Amino acid sequence: MPDFSLLLQLAINTLTSSSFSLARREKISERMRILQDLVPGCNKVIGKALVLDEIINYIQSLQRQVEFLSMKLEAVNTRTSPGIEGFPSKDVSTNYCLYKE
Repeated sequence: MPDFSLLLQLAINTLTSSSFSLARREKISERMRILQDLVPGCNKVIGKALVLDEIINYIQSLQRQVEFLSMKLEAVNTRTSPGIEGFPSKDVSTNYCLYKE
């Protein structure tokens, strides 16, 4: 005669595992929709792998833009800031020796 308590426990474990898996898949799908909404043109892409590829490409593009703009900003700042070559050294000991009587 089969052990019904063992079968019942197996059925409960299977249902619990299935419900956790379903909740996890739903959470992943929701996060994918959020990412798709953030990335321009991503709503037209079908399939999770292709969506992730589009998101990766977009983020890499943003990283390149940030690097480019940072370099431009640095170039502008170096052109507009006075050079420090004409200023005396901050080393107090050498400056003090020059003015010592």
